[in-house]
Amino acid sequence: MEQNCSDAEGPPDALVASHRVNYETRTASELAKELDCWTETELALLTQCTCTTLENWRKRSKGPGYIRAGNSVLYRRSDVALWLKRAEDRKARRDFNAKELL
Repeated sequence: MEQNCSDAEGPPDALVASHRVNYETRTASELAKELDCWTETELALLTQCTCTTLENWRKRSKGPGYIRAGNSVLYRRSDVALWLKRAEDRKARRDFNAKELL
């Protein structure tokens, strides 16, 4: 006898519940840690700037790459390291050019 989809029994509720992730209770910090990222607050502490500055950098595409996860903004550590390296290289070039002028 063929079984109709509406007649089929689904998995027991306990099984479904055990595999369900409750995203509402996960914090941005927990998600960031899992993804090897920093939160906006953590990056603000690292760079000694405000979250508003980071937001302005995002709007102007000036800061490190970021991931938007719901209402949270996460920064991959590898993207931050690359951004810091490039900033260091730009500063070194500026310093070198200034010394040439002296």
